[in-house]
Amino acid sequence: MRFPACVVEQRLWRFFLDTVFSCDSKVKSRPDEISRKDTVPHSRYIPSEVRERVHERANYQCEFLAADQTRCTARTGLEIEHKRPFAIYRSHEERFLKVLCRRHNRFKAEQIYGTEFIRAKIDERCRTGPARVQGG
Repeated sequence: MRFPACVVEQRLWRFFLDTVFSCDSKVKSRPDEISRKDTVPHSRYIPSEVRERVHERANYQCEFLAADQTRCTARTGLEIEHKRPFAIYRSHEERFLKVLCRRHNRFKAEQIYGTEFIRAKIDERCRTGPARVQGG
């Protein structure tokens, strides 16, 4: 399976940052993540109070903007999207979270990871069933 160049580059960059900052015990976090807590989230679970604030900030509507700057009108089936992909940055900082409808969330994911990769992940999820959040 071939990954898009941007995915490979992002993974290499993350590996580099993880390696550099894990070697120096004095450095607690990456320079661009100083404001977050010392603990890195291990799951994709976003606390309900954070989810609510993000939805409220978006006025309970998809935040996707089309090329002509018109906003999507969807208000149902909303999902939280990480502007900085969780798989790479492992952060739930509110300033990097936005609300998108399912269609636009998938569209953004395909832009970052590639259509084939996302399709394979969806197929895998369909075969294995939904992931379970442990510990909450």
